[in-house]
Amino acid sequence: FKSILVASDRGYQCVPVVIAESWSGDLEALNSRHYVYIQANPNQIEDIQPVLESELERLAPLLEALGKTA
Repeated sequence: FKSILVASDRGYQCVPVVIAESWSGDLEALNSRHYVYIQANPNQIEDIQPVLESELERLAPLLEALGKTA
């Protein structure tokens, strides 16, 4: 959370990815327009992988645009 806030304050665009069964953080407070939150046990790779792949495909145009501005 802190590192994302610092990066945002320095002008970087971040796309946080949170994988947790119970996370009490405030994603809206991260100052990131885009993020991925998967409510699941991060140790259950087989369950998470298809969801994460889908989310990254959804964000692919944004990630490509960010890569061009870096």
